[in-house]
Amino acid sequence: GGGGGGGDDDDSHVFVSNAKDFESIQACVPVDAKDVSSEAGLQRVFSHCLTKAVLVAPYADYALSGWVASTGAVTESLAKAASTALLSVLAKEDERVDLKEKVATHLIETFDAYSKIDRVTVAAIRCVDVLFTGGAFDSFSLTIKTPDGASKDYKTALSDRIRFECAGTRDVSKYILAANALSHVASCTDSVEAKESARLGLLAMMRNKFPRVRQIASEVLHMALSSEDDVDANTEEVMGMLTARFWEATMNAEMKEAIHVIYAKLGLEIPKQTTGKKDALKTITEENIVPGVLASSKVPTTHAKKIGDTADENSSYQSLVEFSGR
Repeated sequence: GGGGGGGDDDDSHVFVSNAKDFESIQACVPVDAKDVSSEAGLQRVFSHCLTKAVLVAPYADYALSGWVASTGAVTESLAKAASTALLSVLAKEDERVDLKEKVATHLIETFDAYSKIDRVTVAAIRCVDVLFTGGAFDSFSLTIKTPDGASKDYKTALSDRIRFECAGTRDVSKYILAANALSHVASCTDSVEAKESARLGLLAMMRNKFPRVRQIASEVLHMALSSEDDVDANTEEVMGMLTARFWEATMNAEMKEAIHVIYAKLGLEIPKQTTGKKDALKTITEENIVPGVLASSKVPTTHAKKIGDTADENSSYQSLVEFSGR
């Protein structure tokens, strides 16, 4: 029996050693795996192992997937180790791989592939916030191609997908994470489309039925507007309205009117209104909320379902919050 086991081990060794780029990936594994679960061990895994693994082409996506998920993890020690290492490696220039582009693209693909799966997308939203907060995407530009061949800034793509993830959710903590992530895009200066997408997302949250969500969204939008270099009279007026103390109150006519004024002052289109509860129920179904059909993008993604040429995420999202507020 023992001999047979040894034979199996030998066969396994031969099989693994014949894997593509085996020597390269083997070099990523620490010689001593002792105490790998400790804080120091976690730091070693990300700082040394995964930093090397993302450079080995056949395994890069797998390594990056785990790294991004860990950066957005709930466990503090894991998230700290992963985010510290990721921000550190992204701050370095490496001619072998454009890691920033890989990370940004991976996040967009993650939202598409795991849409509405909170265990994956919530971590991705948290990772977006960590990366922007840590300056990982400062002075970074990336244009992605939509299914129809059009070009779109990566920040717009991220904002669109985060907005879609919020549609239909009743998880207040998810809204707050999303608001924090959108805050970075809402104040960007290099993409008007991305800025408008993020601001539309925050304004949609300000119509949410949860008072805490409305309050956080108003604070985040105020912060984004105040960070602008040139603040005109309309923006100043909006900032004054955002500091009003009624956003945590029960939704009322005064609040709705104030939101309409904010849309107009910021030059944004007010979402379409629904005719009643039946229409609202119809528009919040999964089939009718399409990630690619947003105010800043009229092209459905590859994961979008066919719902007709008149689909509009703004009306769907507005229908959701209008119905939920009743």
